[in-house]
Amino acid sequence: MVHAVCLTLAPGCVPVCTSDGLKLYYNALTAHFGEWLTDPATGKPIWRVALGLLYGQVVKAYRRRKLAKVERPRSVQHGELPDLKHALQRLGFAGSINTGFIERLNLRFGKASRR
Repeated sequence: MVHAVCLTLAPGCVPVCTSDGLKLYYNALTAHFGEWLTDPATGKPIWRVALGLLYGQVVKAYRRRKLAKVERPRSVQHGELPDLKHALQRLGFAGSINTGFIERLNLRFGKASRR
């Protein structure tokens, strides 16, 4: 999914992302949004994550396969919390890290694949 989003964005555009606590999302986002640079000291290539990437996670605690609580504070994996809140508010959201939209999208995909 991250690869598909990356292909549809304008060149140089970096998204504002929020997700649940799955670490693979961070790996996928940082692999797609960044650039290779040459380390001046060693001459070796190094990957630098895009400076504009804003990514926050909601960490959820489950008990017996049911959501028990949402951990606070919510975690900013890349960028700064004030920057993430401001970017979300500019997009018309409340400014809090939330996964409700993607969870609904995942449910829609899940129902479509069972048909």
